[in-house]
Amino acid sequence: MATEQQAVPAMLDLMTGRWRSQVLHAGVALGIYAALSASQSSPVKTIAAEIGADETLLYRLMRASAGLDLLVEEEGARFRLSSMAQLLRANHPQSLRSMVLLEEGPVHYTVWRHLPALIRDGEHGRRAGAGLDHRLPEGRNRRSGLCGSLLAVTEGRC
Repeated sequence: MATEQQAVPAMLDLMTGRWRSQVLHAGVALGIYAALSASQSSPVKTIAAEIGADETLLYRLMRASAGLDLLVEEEGARFRLSSMAQLLRANHPQSLRSMVLLEEGPVHYTVWRHLPALIRDGEHGRRAGAGLDHRLPEGRNRRSGLCGSLLAVTEGRC
């Protein structure tokens, strides 16, 4: 149990947790981790041109990603992937890319946004989430996309 002195930083960490997951989601959705290499750094300007992003705002997002140990920042506004961020690349055998897009994307955000109402009356939240279908499209390979991500974290139990 946290002491009173530990409670404020712990509470602030809880309150800002979504910021971290949204930095992660934005990086995946924009293609930052797909555009970078772990072995060689690239300048922000090059990445911005490649993914079609504003260079100044992309630099801020990439610095935030570096603060989360997803990227390594080098001199001259250059970045490369950390070992952890390699899991965010679609071609990684244990890719978690699809899982990040689902967990922090609009479908799950909508459901979590209505959590108080769902708990309060049990019906509003169900109506808010009605029609949201997050199943895998027919014909998808079980080892790709979301199911591939789930296989990676559940040791093959998808």
